[in-house]
Amino acid sequence: MAYAAQRDPLLFLELPTEILVHVLGYLPLPDLYHIRTVCSQLLRLIDNSSYSHSLWNEASLERVSVNQYNIPVIQRAARHGNMEALIKLAVAYLYSEGVPDGKGKGTVNAVNGWKAADYLILAESQSVHRQPFSWVLIRPPLVGNCVCCKACVCFRMKQHCDIASDEEFVPSLF
Repeated sequence: MAYAAQRDPLLFLELPTEILVHVLGYLPLPDLYHIRTVCSQLLRLIDNSSYSHSLWNEASLERVSVNQYNIPVIQRAARHGNMEALIKLAVAYLYSEGVPDGKGKGTVNAVNGWKAADYLILAESQSVHRQPFSWVLIRPPLVGNCVCCKACVCFRMKQHCDIASDEEFVPSLF
């Protein structure tokens, strides 16, 4: 008992990097994003190390909704191929929920439709099954032009399918 009281405590940042990364991997995405501000060592580990990609890619978005405050955090995870982030952003843009509005009537539908389609395309490119799954998220639009967001998504994804048969198409969201 007396020996344990005399030992210096091991500080969190003194743990081996692999253990730090393992512990950080259990953090939900918003917490991972905010813990970077604690110190420069955590910032480097989370943003600029060989572990950065896996931390952002595997971070959980459970109980995280898309809104104006956390969109940059979710987009950052999406850039690292986080499937949950890609799907959440696609659905948010598809239904224009929690995402910025475009300028002018009808513009928001077209812009959000294109973004939703691009996030769905990126999500499908990450899928190991290689069977399209995003079509379950949208129903065919009632109108054929890009007046509604779903029409833009259908048009963009159809365009992707036509291009993908000839060459690899990866949309540029970032």
